[in-house]
Amino acid sequence: LLHAVRARAVAAARALLDARADPSAPNGVGATPLILACSRGAAPCVRLLLGARADGAAAWRGQSALSIALGTEATFECAHAILSADPRAGDASVGGPDGGARSRILARSAAFQPELARYCARGHVAAVKLLLEARVVPDVTRADPADGRIRPTALVQAVAGGNAACVIELLSAGAEVVGADAGAELERMARL
Repeated sequence: LLHAVRARAVAAARALLDARADPSAPNGVGATPLILACSRGAAPCVRLLLGARADGAAAWRGQSALSIALGTEATFECAHAILSADPRAGDASVGGPDGGARSRILARSAAFQPELARYCARGHVAAVKLLLEARVVPDVTRADPADGRIRPTALVQAVAGGNAACVIELLSAGAEVVGADAGAELERMARL
């Protein structure tokens, strides 16, 4: 499957998946087919793998498939495919058995919040726009799995990084200004 993805051979990859190839089986260095497809900008392969329930949360060298896909605008089509897939499809624990739309949006926001915050901190406006267009809620905070500490919102990250364009995108998407420090920093940026 990895060779088919590397060659962008969608028909061959589909045949292998139909024959029950594991869509998340890593290669010798730990890269999964989804990671490889994203790094190559192979959006048709990304969609195929996601449809076969490839593990979208798998990471390689500290980067998720989404982080790799958001790395350059040339691979944004792959990022769009990941963001279009429901990260918790079929998970009855999210929003009950019907998996309500609000619960799916919140699950998506929680799943993609690290990327939104990271790209806000870096000032990567195109990636921030793509995440917001995918309805990632800008005000979701998250606990770091390593230490359990709550991490700042994307807005706080954008403000702290001095990334006014990202701040504007987040505010336009409905991000709320919370706390005096963020408000004071926003006012300072407005004067620049």
